[in-house]
Amino acid sequence: MSPDGRIVAFSQATPASRNAIFLRSLATLEVTPLRGDLESSTFFWSPDGSELAIGLPQGRLVAVDVASGKARTIAELPTGGSFRGADWSEDGAILISADGTIFRVPASGGTSVPLVEPQADRSVA
Repeated sequence: MSPDGRIVAFSQATPASRNAIFLRSLATLEVTPLRGDLESSTFFWSPDGSELAIGLPQGRLVAVDVASGKARTIAELPTGGSFRGADWSEDGAILISADGTIFRVPASGGTSVPLVEPQADRSVA
């Protein structure tokens, strides 16, 4: 749900077996696809609700302007890994969990920097 609580974003398999992303305003019953060429089950809202960030296969992170549908690339993860979760902070930083590493990237776009990496000598008992 968008930060203002007015729009819901959800992923649903389509007849083409894709995880398409849809938006629904809580003021109407109308459901609209976000973008036909973007598919993922990992997405999250910008703090102001104007953009939806989407973790795409092969480690690409894009942001889509909800009003216009225009997409922009935020970052490519150096691991090319799959997204596990992310959060977009008020201060313009995005934290991304992918393949056991936590990355930080500016929401305006740029290079992702690993903050926490898995340690081979540590295991969970």
